[in-house]
Amino acid sequence: MKAIVEKPFSGAPDGAIHPKDFVKGDAVEGDLARVAVQEGWARVEKLAELPLLKGDAPENKALGNAPENKESARDPLDHDGDGRKGGSKPRRGANKS
Repeated sequence: MKAIVEKPFSGAPDGAIHPKDFVKGDAVEGDLARVAVQEGWARVEKLAELPLLKGDAPENKALGNAPENKESARDPLDHDGDGRKGGSKPRRGANKS
């Protein structure tokens, strides 16, 4: 977000440690601009850059639900991934007496 200072104030630009004095007409960006606009010290430079308010975001109905992660969807007892619980497939003739 970018904003133009309307009332002089001091503030630290994003990434700076020490505050700077801003005067009317200066441009500010980022979090400093957001706070300056909220406090009435600056106005938004472009109307299109206003952040959406909570609940104003459009729904994306085309996507539906997010796909489920394949690993989390797998049965935790299906150790070999064959779709059956337990260990490996039974061997032929293993149960003959």
